[in-house]
Amino acid sequence: MKKEPKKLTFSHIRDVLMSNRDEMGNPVFTQNYGIVNNARFINKVILLQDTPFCLEKTRIAIVTDGNVDVNINLIDRHISKNKIVYMRDGTIIQLNHKSDDLDLICMLIDDDYLNELFGGRVPTIFNGQLNDFIIDVDDETKETLVKLLESVSFLIKKDICRPAV
Repeated sequence: MKKEPKKLTFSHIRDVLMSNRDEMGNPVFTQNYGIVNNARFINKVILLQDTPFCLEKTRIAIVTDGNVDVNINLIDRHISKNKIVYMRDGTIIQLNHKSDDLDLICMLIDDDYLNELFGGRVPTIFNGQLNDFIIDVDDETKETLVKLLESVSFLIKKDICRPAV
């Protein structure tokens, strides 16, 4: 018998990760945006393997090491190092297996905030025509993207560029 997807809300993720802040590598959260810079959050937030979850807010993850087998919107996927994964608000995801060395950096962002960041001109790849996609990148591109997300985290932590709440 198939299980009904459980809602995985932004506030639940924020509450669990912020209460385990030191263990989680100091995640950054505002009202519209969050960055988690390690895969340990999967064990804290997605505790139930073989349980589908309906995501709230858009997710963009960069897999920096290891691999994971997931079902995204009813399609089985094997995701490995140097992949960027995009999942739109409302995506249904089910974790099937993850390697012990899985590591990633994940950004959670409100669609309205994403639109605001792009000045109302969101690139077509993010405009809602696709619910999810996976892109291969080389090591240099991966490192550039990771550094970009880490820089945004730093600026928000230092209250230099905190989005309006």
